[in-house]
Amino acid sequence: VHQEWQTLDGPPPTDNLGGLGATAPDFDETKRRRRNKLKPVEVRSLYGPSSSVVQGQVQLWVEIRPHAELRREAPVFLERPPTRAFEVRIICWKSKAIPLRMGDYYAKFKISKARPQSTDVHWRCQTGRASWNWRVKFPVDLPLDSPEECRLDVELWDQDVLKWNDRIGAATIDLYRWFLKAYRENRAINVFKEVNDALRRLRADAEGLATEDDLLDEEDGEDEEDEEDDEAGLLLEDEDRKKGGVDLEDETTTEATETKGKRGKKRRRKAKDDDSDSSSSSDSSSSVVEEDANEDAAYLVKQIKDLVGLGDLDETARWVKMTHHDHGRGRIYDRGSVAITVEILPKDVADVRPAGYGISSPNQNPVLPPRTGRLSLSLNPFYLLSALCGPEVAVAIFLCGCCALFLFVWFYVGVYYESFYNEYQMFASLVR
Repeated sequence: VHQEWQTLDGPPPTDNLGGLGATAPDFDETKRRRRNKLKPVEVRSLYGPSSSVVQGQVQLWVEIRPHAELRREAPVFLERPPTRAFEVRIICWKSKAIPLRMGDYYAKFKISKARPQSTDVHWRCQTGRASWNWRVKFPVDLPLDSPEECRLDVELWDQDVLKWNDRIGAATIDLYRWFLKAYRENRAINVFKEVNDALRRLRADAEGLATEDDLLDEEDGEDEEDEEDDEAGLLLEDEDRKKGGVDLEDETTTEATETKGKRGKKRRRKAKDDDSDSSSSSDSSSSVVEEDANEDAAYLVKQIKDLVGLGDLDETARWVKMTHHDHGRGRIYDRGSVAITVEILPKDVADVRPAGYGISSPNQNPVLPPRTGRLSLSLNPFYLLSALCGPEVAVAIFLCGCCALFLFVWFYVGVYYESFYNEYQMFASLVR
């Protein structure tokens, strides 16, 4: 038994023209799933009448029930879940490996139907490593109308003053499941931190290493075992006291003598072990002190780098590769990467953890470090020329200036050379 539905574009037409595609759900399969107590949710592909290319998909729930059940149970009306206000915070940290010699770079972000937001411009970036440390915020109401609106579009642009701006590359991040997770659990979700934690757990499981959760479980288990042993000891003592005809004093004295003898043997063994290990402990202690000093120095260097904005990415950020699709040649080119952090927060949590737009106050949650590699004013003309035009162009301009100065001096010296020579001869004749 089959039944056909059609998905139409606009109002229902009088004929089959205008249909985007059709599908034929299988009622026999629905009956089988119902007998097996499976949820009768199907995802059916739509096909056009004159093409074998899939025109989309439809998610269906077809349920076949007897009339007796319909009389007992009223139909259930499917309603849209209530919307809740959320805030998406995106931090654009920096870029790397941009294949341009020099440019004025900025990043642009867009989610759903919200107005696109951009970072500030890193003027005259020469290394391809632009630094923004810029925060943008998007208010969203979850759940959105369709999964297509849950995509985060990231674009890298080159700002031009005399002509239109050039798009260097773009990337798309699907946030659909993260929006669902934030909506269902109603908590803050840091997308890339969740991904990095999951990858760390997978590596630990593959290598057989213990994770933080395992260590916490072991500590809880040890505490529970100690408590159980104490309770068991108390119960045994109570039972021994309750036994009749048993000389408890003799038992306690014999147990005390045995425990004293065992403790004396353990102390003598420990003293021997300490004497043998005393020589090796002095060598190991010096190496431990050196390792601690190196770790402290490395931590201090890391803190200084983070303070001035030269540190590495933390666990909440990730590099997103930018690509450019050349439709004429049919090729995709790599155009560098951009480091971003994506966080989804409920409205009440966002109010408790305020954060300013861009680099404005309040600069917190997290604190954005100062930008590096930015253009700064200087009284040195050579530095300004190199910063504005690049080192190669600056050298070419300097050489051209030297040549122009040489020709200027040569021209004026050539004009007055004869008069200077005549005056020199007259002065020489007067001296003689």
